[in-house]
Amino acid sequence: GNYESSRGTIYLVNVQKGTKRRITEGSNPTFVSHGRAIIFERPGADSRATSDLWYLDLFPGATPRKIVSDGSQPSGRPLAK
Repeated sequence: GNYESSRGTIYLVNVQKGTKRRITEGSNPTFVSHGRAIIFERPGADSRATSDLWYLDLFPGATPRKIVSDGSQPSGRPLAK
């Protein structure tokens, strides 16, 4: 896959204040853990068009961690609780 064309920036937007904060690079973010974290995609390391799934807690200083390599192949285990 073409990493440059598929890379995006994920922002956390405060609708009431009209502000946004850049939190990480990736795409297709989904809230999990009752809105306290997100799962998102980043392109896989190999040349095929695959995506790895990443988990990020939404508190300052949190670091994304890869939870599934090659999201096109189900891992058979829960992603996050």
